[in-house]
Amino acid sequence: MSQDRVVVWEDGRKVIRAPRPGEVPPPPVPTGADVNAERDRRLYGPRTFPVAGHGDVTLAGDQRTTFNLAARFSTAQARIAAGEGATTTDWRDEDDVIHRFTQHQVADLWERAAAYWQAVYEASWALKDAPGGIPADFTADHHWP
Repeated sequence: MSQDRVVVWEDGRKVIRAPRPGEVPPPPVPTGADVNAERDRRLYGPRTFPVAGHGDVTLAGDQRTTFNLAARFSTAQARIAAGEGATTTDWRDEDDVIHRFTQHQVADLWERAAAYWQAVYEASWALKDAPGGIPADFTADHHWP
């Protein structure tokens, strides 16, 4: 139904006509699924993270990227523990830029990305649990990290 038409009952009949003041239906109430869609858009889209001593790196939040970065982080922890923190690892980012990181920088990138991803999840939980329901402007940046 077009926004310039409403369905009402008049004299026992269903009538479709232009709305009178106050007859325009309210916008749909946001659902948890709507919040999840916005959460996923923010998680899976490209995001730039600063890496200590290196500069900015753009990551996608997709499953392949998070899996690969988690594996690199695990390896970096082992190398740091073995005293090999200066060993370098190459990483191709979302912009197709190849970065050469020390193991400490790999750990820094993982920690920053993981903190962001966790903050996005927590923001979605807060929206779903908001007193009075999910706010109509739940997609606004001020609700998200």
